[in-house]
Amino acid sequence: MIKPIKGTISLHAITTDVHGQLVKRNTTCACKSCFNENGFDGQSPCGWDKVEVLKQPDPTRADEHVVSEASDELELTTYSCNKNDFVVAVYDTKCYIGKIIEKDLADDTVHVDFMIQSGKALQQFRWPNKQDRVWVKGADILRVIQEPTATGKGGRMFTVPDEVLNAMASYAP
Repeated sequence: MIKPIKGTISLHAITTDVHGQLVKRNTTCACKSCFNENGFDGQSPCGWDKVEVLKQPDPTRADEHVVSEASDELELTTYSCNKNDFVVAVYDTKCYIGKIIEKDLADDTVHVDFMIQSGKALQQFRWPNKQDRVWVKGADILRVIQEPTATGKGGRMFTVPDEVLNAMASYAP
């Protein structure tokens, strides 16, 4: 069962194939392998999982649905992040922003150069004095984000949209 984290979007990509089967990904993907002129391609190598929607009665929320993964589907090890993408990734049960510098499809890992939070309210980021590069599992990439925006005269501090900060703050392992 997929449980949403309060204040975040629990599924970053959700669509249906040509037969109406609901499919999802934990990270967004809109590549040409997934979406072509005919719409979504169910044969995409990007790791879409089939899901089913089950209605569960709840007197407090009459329109609530529960999404669960189909148990007979093959789990793929590919994901939609690429070299030089900026991502939110989990490392040591905490969320960090980083840039992918390498990926290894053989063992489903990515090499991420992490930034550190900075500023009075920890709402800005900067590159650390000593590089902080770590290999993490592809499943630990929570989302691909836009490149952080440089701020200030020196351009050494960076910001990200509030929705990214909120998702990081709401993450619970």
